[in-house]
Amino acid sequence: ALSKKKGAVVCKSTKTNQDERFDLPAIGISTLEKMQTSGCDTIAIRSGETIVVNPKEFIEKANQLKINFISYEKEEFKNYNSEKKLQ
Repeated sequence: ALSKKKGAVVCKSTKTNQDERFDLPAIGISTLEKMQTSGCDTIAIRSGETIVVNPKEFIEKANQLKINFISYEKEEFKNYNSEKKLQ
């Protein structure tokens, strides 16, 4: 397990000096399933840097698993599912 306590946050973004022409971070349904197994309840991505495979299905699965999905860009945060509220 990635986390012994519930409530861990997974963040996906590019690394410093990462070549974005060939290597972009990606998330999908399997990411959510692994997060649930590990007790993680929030996934955060940087807008424009992370590929979401099948976005509509991804959001539906996040809602089903009660995993909060947000994207961020500088000071702006977007919550893509309404199942959970950020505190």
